[in-house]
Amino acid sequence: MKHAKKLVALILCLVLALGLGLGVYADYEEIFYPKPKWSYVSAVSGGIDNGTVGGSIILYNSAHYTTIDVTVQKFNSGWEDTSIVASAAGYKGASASKPVSLSTGLYRAKIVFRVYTTKGGAYLEGDTLYTGEYRF
Repeated sequence: MKHAKKLVALILCLVLALGLGLGVYADYEEIFYPKPKWSYVSAVSGGIDNGTVGGSIILYNSAHYTTIDVTVQKFNSGWEDTSIVASAAGYKGASASKPVSLSTGLYRAKIVFRVYTTKGGAYLEGDTLYTGEYRF
């Protein structure tokens, strides 16, 4: 009877240890391997730097078509679009840049991208992203 209690205790310890271990593993996988935000987009970047505004997008599938528009916004009691826009389009990805001369103020870049099956094809996904603030 004494050995049976030890055996049951040992089995319970093993079950609990395995259960806790698997729970930690699941959390680890979620932290280090997050699900992608977009289905068709591998990477998006952009911003304002040293007199240039620009952005780029890379798609997973080279057969898909994308557009990207990067607009400079200025803060004036709220964020307002300026007339400065860098645009590009292409298959597999696109990269846009434009030289700018900005007056003193607080700025950010608004990045708008769209993904299509082909040029002129069906819309697949898109998003609008905002960069951090830049003071000039």
